[in-house]
Amino acid sequence: MTQSRLAFLYERYLAGACSELERAELEKYFDSPLHEKELHELMSSSWKDLNSDQLVPLPHQRASEIHDHILSRKPFRYKWISIAAAIVTITVSILLLFTTDKTIHPMAHTAKKPVEIGPASNKAILTLANGQKIILNPTISGQIASQPGSTIQRDVKGRLLYIPDASSANATLAMNTISIPKGGQYHLILPDQTEVYLNSESVLAFPSQFKGKERRVTLIGEAYFEVAKNAKMPFKVNVNNRQEIEVLGTHFNVKAYQDDETIRTTLAEGSVKISSNHQSILLKPGEMAINHLDNRTLFSKTVKVEEELAWHRGFFIFDNENIVEIMKKLSKWYDVEVEFKGDTKAINLVGNYSRKKSLNSLLKTIELSHKVKFNIEGRRVTVIAK
Repeated sequence: MTQSRLAFLYERYLAGACSELERAELEKYFDSPLHEKELHELMSSSWKDLNSDQLVPLPHQRASEIHDHILSRKPFRYKWISIAAAIVTITVSILLLFTTDKTIHPMAHTAKKPVEIGPASNKAILTLANGQKIILNPTISGQIASQPGSTIQRDVKGRLLYIPDASSANATLAMNTISIPKGGQYHLILPDQTEVYLNSESVLAFPSQFKGKERRVTLIGEAYFEVAKNAKMPFKVNVNNRQEIEVLGTHFNVKAYQDDETIRTTLAEGSVKISSNHQSILLKPGEMAINHLDNRTLFSKTVKVEEELAWHRGFFIFDNENIVEIMKKLSKWYDVEVEFKGDTKAINLVGNYSRKKSLNSLLKTIELSHKVKFNIEGRRVTVIAK
């Protein structure tokens, strides 16, 4: 097969336009180890054409090895979310084309097709100072409640708003709590106009209005903050009662689930002060503070901010990440239980995936790494190492 013919078939393959004969011709070509160099060059060219580092899985083990080879030579970069989303869509389309062969179908051994497990949605439980609990879901809009210091509303974008009540300036502070379950997320605007994006299994406690010399909230879980500027009233976050973050106005992410061994604070812009166990550090944009809870060490390092904030922007980004940590994230987002079979220590993966995709679709794509397979029964996922 000539290079031009191969390029023609490969482009039709990526576009999902191959006929049965063309696809058979291309698959036959993949089966030949004699053309590895030519295929490698073509795939490298496709990366440039697509202007993305997203790998497009191919149906043959030889192609998988070439993927790994290309990956080892190109630095992992996070570029243009819209392009990454397009590549993921192409990836899933290609997957569907090649699952007609039962020998590579991840669910071929299961007689009953698993139920499609969708992504998380906007849902939360708001607990007012008087103990009243309000279930927040898409059907609720307009004014939800009122209390000393503020009126609580849900706007047309689904955000929870706290509107300060000037007539209640002398009212006693009312502490509220918003809890996000597994399979949920929520966008909240505090009384000072600070915006908070809460990830699954997170809890934020905050007052109905900010008074005094500081603005203080408490967080368990993960949240991205866009803090409204107020030089006279610093914004402080108590994280799991193990760390304090102090800012005047900035954007940062905090990851501090109760089962995490560390608290990770990533700064997108501005500056923040991290304090814990009589230690403190100042972060610059592009840096992460890592607070090891067991040995009580606190230090900072430069990170790829886009990767740390990917969840807030609607993506999973795995950069040589172990399958155990990957499934930990997926279990929270998709509200599933996970168990492992086999040795998973060496199963590290790279990829960009939309958080809007179903779990089933995402796992099928991961299976093309030939490192792991999945079995879905109800809301339980078994990860089987190969």
